[in-house]
Amino acid sequence: MTFLLAIDQGTTSTRCVIYDEELNIVKSEQKEYPLLYPVDGWVEVDPNKLLESVYDTLDPMLDSSFDIVCAGITNQRETTLVWDSVVWGTYLQRYCLAR
Repeated sequence: MTFLLAIDQGTTSTRCVIYDEELNIVKSEQKEYPLLYPVDGWVEVDPNKLLESVYDTLDPMLDSSFDIVCAGITNQRETTLVWDSVVWGTYLQRYCLAR
């Protein structure tokens, strides 16, 4: 039997789910991360905490014995993060989710 993996990076948490061929959930992991409110009307997240939540939910899925044949990723459409691939870090300590 083969399985599908979904990674949902949402506004307050990251969730990874494994589905079987009939789209039944067979395994799920979820981790919240802290939101920051530096200015009235702004919501920000530390990008390192965001990435950590992805690893913390994805690693148990990859360590499982499921034959994962494909993966899908969803994220926040209003989020922007500028990443420096040379130093493997962000240009800013945080990014704005909403205003």
